[in-house]
Amino acid sequence: MERDLVELNVRAGELTGSGSWVYLWLLGPRVVYVGTTGLPPEVRTWLHLNHPDPSIGRVGALLPDVAAGDPDVLAFRLPDGLERPRAKAAVIAALSRAGWLSERYAGDPPSTGDPVLAPVADGVVRALEERRPADG
Repeated sequence: MERDLVELNVRAGELTGSGSWVYLWLLGPRVVYVGTTGLPPEVRTWLHLNHPDPSIGRVGALLPDVAAGDPDVLAFRLPDGLERPRAKAAVIAALSRAGWLSERYAGDPPSTGDPVLAPVADGVVRALEERRPADG
């Protein structure tokens, strides 16, 4: 990942303009965690690994050996106005149906997902399939 310029805007003491993201933690070819954030994905990833509060450093708390496994984190920007919890549930449902969740998956359980959000969720699954086949 290479960027020449990253602009972070702080307004009234809050980080703004980062957008909303759904992100996947992968160990090997499978997904072990799915989350959403309004922070830059790099910041949220660092917090997951380093924050001592398990409600913030969630991945580190749920999967304490995750960093040693050389995980990859993929983040997908969500359309403006999309509710992150609904997007997360739809993505988890789509990943489950497509066989992408690891036996070590430690996130929210799959639900049926919101069919209205199928284009977003299916886009995440397609990106994973293009990156690496589910059976690879």
